[in-house]
Amino acid sequence: MFFVTAKGQKLQYEEKPNRMGARAAANVIALRDDYFYLRDWAVSAFEKWGLNGNNDGFLDSELRKAYLTFQHQDEDPSWVCINHKADCVEDSIGENMAPVYTPELYVEVIMGIDRERAEKKRPGLELDIKGGVVTDTSMGCFADYSVCTACGNIAHDASDYCDHLRRDRMGNSMKGTTANVMGTDGKLMKVKVGELYFGVNFVENSIIESGEGADLNAKIFEIAAARQGNGMKNHDNLYYAVREMERRYGASEFTRRFIHNIESKA
Repeated sequence: MFFVTAKGQKLQYEEKPNRMGARAAANVIALRDDYFYLRDWAVSAFEKWGLNGNNDGFLDSELRKAYLTFQHQDEDPSWVCINHKADCVEDSIGENMAPVYTPELYVEVIMGIDRERAEKKRPGLELDIKGGVVTDTSMGCFADYSVCTACGNIAHDASDYCDHLRRDRMGNSMKGTTANVMGTDGKLMKVKVGELYFGVNFVENSIIESGEGADLNAKIFEIAAARQGNGMKNHDNLYYAVREMERRYGASEFTRRFIHNIESKA
């Protein structure tokens, strides 16, 4: 089993059972006055967006099965962290919720951030997000196995790697380079060496406090306070973000329940 991030680290997390298929429709967002909320592009599909900066990728079919694991639940958490801290439970600053797999072939999530914890872990984070200083995010997931894009070798851990992905004594591999492989037509073709991951469970989504994540699309779309008064009738700003998601992608279970929950309290 691998632990994969889009920031370059492969950390040692406690292995968890595969959660694919274990979740029903995403839960309604539980708004909290002590939280602020981020709408985020979390991870992109390989078929449209290619390998990320770490030369890792996730197939469209895999994301369709796994995107709901971004939905935080007590028994199956999906934490918001900073820079992939090693202990996400202790170092988390919030939870991921309401994932959507979009027609543009990427996963969009809402990141609920505990203001007090965020300020303690990284002073000034909310202001830096609002000011556009901090913009990037990076997912973290478990994967049962990976497949080499060059030769199709299946690896359940690093000991199974093929010559394309195996590291030498200097810690280097062919990952990110091009390799000549035989096509189905019997002709040599050049293929970029990378890893596609399968059996994926998204257990965290980190805010990158400096620089970019490996998935250059993974950005914060917008930020919303928990409650807005004075003319907004105590509606959450997030309500309007979800309305926009519904308009673009069609009504989903979580948007219907979320909007009903808000409108019933208006």
